[in-house]
Amino acid sequence: MGQYIMQAAGQPDYPEAIRGIAVAALTGACLIHGLWRNGGIVLNNVLAIIKILTLMAVIVIGFAVAGGASFGNGPTWKSAVKENFIPKNRILDSELDMANIFFQDVFGNEIAPRVMSGIISLSIFGNIVVMTFTASKAVKQEIAKEGILPFSLFFARSTTTPYAWLKHRFWRSDGGALEQSPATALGLHWVFAIIMVAATSSTTPSVAFIVLVLLYAYLLVVVVGFFVASGVLYLRFTKKKEWTDNLGFQPWGGPTAAIIYSCTCAFMIVGVFITPGDTSPFSYATTGVRHYIVPTVGLCTLLIGYSYYLVFAKLIPRVRKKVLVVEREPIIVRQGGRQDGEWVQILEVVEFWWAARHSEGKEA
Repeated sequence: MGQYIMQAAGQPDYPEAIRGIAVAALTGACLIHGLWRNGGIVLNNVLAIIKILTLMAVIVIGFAVAGGASFGNGPTWKSAVKENFIPKNRILDSELDMANIFFQDVFGNEIAPRVMSGIISLSIFGNIVVMTFTASKAVKQEIAKEGILPFSLFFARSTTTPYAWLKHRFWRSDGGALEQSPATALGLHWVFAIIMVAATSSTTPSVAFIVLVLLYAYLLVVVVGFFVASGVLYLRFTKKKEWTDNLGFQPWGGPTAAIIYSCTCAFMIVGVFITPGDTSPFSYATTGVRHYIVPTVGLCTLLIGYSYYLVFAKLIPRVRKKVLVVEREPIIVRQGGRQDGEWVQILEVVEFWWAARHSEGKEA
């Protein structure tokens, strides 16, 4: 995002400025959700509309130029259309991405790619906004609600947003529940996001981007995808689980999709350790990062997390001779207090404690 903003401003890619923009974007996304939850939803919807309109504009402009329309650099772009749009070598050799090259060739000036860089930066910020809330609310806060984090109750709680408090304090209130946000989980997300930015600060922004994207794809898409698909197959073929008897539908092809996906992910888990060729986009000459570093870091991170789980879920209960008991009670009401309102969950009461084995009473 920082690189696109610098391109839109017509400035060189200063690493310090790019990382400063990254920190500002992460901080802004966390603040908007923490201060005004609905404001984050509105902002995300606006940015999504901009993204959709941009994609539609690119499609329409492409067909228009192919049909003979000119936007300032018609002949050059028409020849490019006849050569299957943008030549491959031009994309690989240029510092601009395909969208910027597209606008540069269509409009024939340097302003067009800068405008596209600004639009792309807005699109990226939209992804940051939506993923910030999702990772905080649906991941970190839910993990905290299971009681396995240090200070779990602190990170599991939701707090009334300042906007909702001010609205209730100084303006007329409808009497419903005040808007709340996972402020502490947002803070936890911000800390880890800044750690990742700082951990890659010794490299160039381009290399840092490649490392973080590959790490995300390898760990959360490939490795987690392998375990999910394999878990589905385990439930499918283990008769003791009686999982298939409880299914409400039979997928077309049976377990074929899960088998293909599991095998594909398994191949990619191992395949990334094979040294790529010198001309590969994943080679050291291209990325500046040894091919085995990203998968090694990803697998070590997963191993550390699993080790923490084993210590917390197995070792500590065995030593203390107690088990962690978690109770979660959702509070569901009619929206707006109306009889015809939709059922919504306004809060969830979470309690957990260490209880002696074979005991139903609470113990500290």
